[in-house]
Amino acid sequence: MEIHGVTKGGMKKIVAVLLFLALCVNGFVLNRRFNTVALSDLASSSSSSATNHTATTTAPTTTTIPLQKDNDGKIVFTCPPPSGSSDSDSDSTNSERDDGFEKDYTSVSREITTNQTEFLATFRTTNYDAWHKSYNTVKNGSTAFKSKYYPKYLQNGSHLYESACGIGLNLFMTLEILQEGGGGGTSGDGTTGITVYGNEYVPESVEKARDVVLAEGVIPSGNQQGTICAGDSTNLGHVPSGAFDLVYTGYVTPSMDLLGIHTDDPEYDDMTEYDEICSSVWRSNSKNETAKEHDWMGNHLWGIMVQKQRDWYGIWVGEMARIAKPGVPVIIEQVSLPYCVEEEDWGGVIKEFWYESARENTYGWDIDPDSIEMMDDTIHKSRYNVFMLKNI
Repeated sequence: MEIHGVTKGGMKKIVAVLLFLALCVNGFVLNRRFNTVALSDLASSSSSSATNHTATTTAPTTTTIPLQKDNDGKIVFTCPPPSGSSDSDSDSTNSERDDGFEKDYTSVSREITTNQTEFLATFRTTNYDAWHKSYNTVKNGSTAFKSKYYPKYLQNGSHLYESACGIGLNLFMTLEILQEGGGGGTSGDGTTGITVYGNEYVPESVEKARDVVLAEGVIPSGNQQGTICAGDSTNLGHVPSGAFDLVYTGYVTPSMDLLGIHTDDPEYDDMTEYDEICSSVWRSNSKNETAKEHDWMGNHLWGIMVQKQRDWYGIWVGEMARIAKPGVPVIIEQVSLPYCVEEEDWGGVIKEFWYESARENTYGWDIDPDSIEMMDDTIHKSRYNVFMLKNI
């Protein structure tokens, strides 16, 4: 069959050529658009330029929960239904979690003793959680940051919230450091009378936090446990807004499969495809002209990865900021760098992300950008800690 003198085979060749030309043009345009993102995220925070963008992940719709307290002064709220319930809102549509992470944390939580006496006798020298370090080691490495930023905002009667609290060890540690006068003191020299709250995605970890680590008789003396729920840190709709005197997370679990490559295998542990993208980006930005290879598709995919991780962090921290009182700290500990910047870690964001997001209020944090301070982590050398104040 011929169409205006062109054979079917000839038509296929023309279409192929036109498609190739279109991809070349689009590649040039996309590279111009996304290479800036790639370079700014690979560069240091001092040289990164702000990039206007709209979050590609939708923030959760939050029903306003009234702030209520019981007769003991504890903030009262109801935990969401268990994950998997038909009425549950804890399975946020934004959840891009890696099921392998959840499986690992579940396994670790089940291994922790339910005997409070045994726990108190062994927990300081036992390796826990994803730390792969003992409680004493992590506490020693965390004291400088916590003692600088926590005591000023917490006093007797304060309410402290941790997003993704795990089995409660970080909350326990924070209370102990405060009790010791912010570090370097002895028990009784510092602040007590704090009520702790939190959420954790893994139900088995919540049980250990409630029944063992933060239980009465185990929690550092003079403090008390509030409500700790099984729930998604990107959707804390069950928690009242503007309620807490300090809100923090010990770690933002990154979105792992940013491009949806492993949707059929949620427990994957092979990052080969992402490593190839990283290699492509590094070759494109190489100063060695011999090694340099212009790969617009690699840069395009890297740009998508960067944005999706930013949005994941943005929504997670947005929920933290929402439940904090005006003028109080929102703290993110142990922030990882982007995967292609630090391939030995799980992925994260560069330091400039926090300043950009606060200045532009990209995710509705309502954070004072001039309040942001950072301290490099001493436990994981490539990570850093972030201190911010919510606007008054």
